[in-house]
Amino acid sequence: MRERRDAAAAAFQFLSRFPVKSDPGFSPELLRRSVLFYPVVGAAIGLCVAAGAALTGWILPAWPAAVITLILWVGLTGGLHLDGWMDSADGLLSYRPRERILEIMKDSRVGAMGVLACVLLLLLKASLVAALIEGYAYYELPLLLLP
Repeated sequence: MRERRDAAAAAFQFLSRFPVKSDPGFSPELLRRSVLFYPVVGAAIGLCVAAGAALTGWILPAWPAAVITLILWVGLTGGLHLDGWMDSADGLLSYRPRERILEIMKDSRVGAMGVLACVLLLLLKASLVAALIEGYAYYELPLLLLP
């Protein structure tokens, strides 16, 4: 039972910013077991994002509601995927040899292409969430499945 609890805690700690008070002591075996709980973490994030969208969509116009929903989404995930997106953009849009691209992607600093890619991705996501809020009666359902 403790192994499952530690695996679930590891999944929540890795994929989200939900406060989980546990120090499971990371190991390759624990990370392998934690993968089973990724859908649970995704469902928790999706539920929070959908609830946030429902509340803000009820109170505010579509675009402000979409931006607040996106802030919540990024906040819950800690921007985990955005970091990888920016690293990839920095490396791939540098048009350098393969070895240099990998070096750029491993660099902890963000370059101009990474920032530009992040801004454009967030604008796209905000516009899609706004379109859902404006155009669909049950827009919360797709947001549940989002993460």
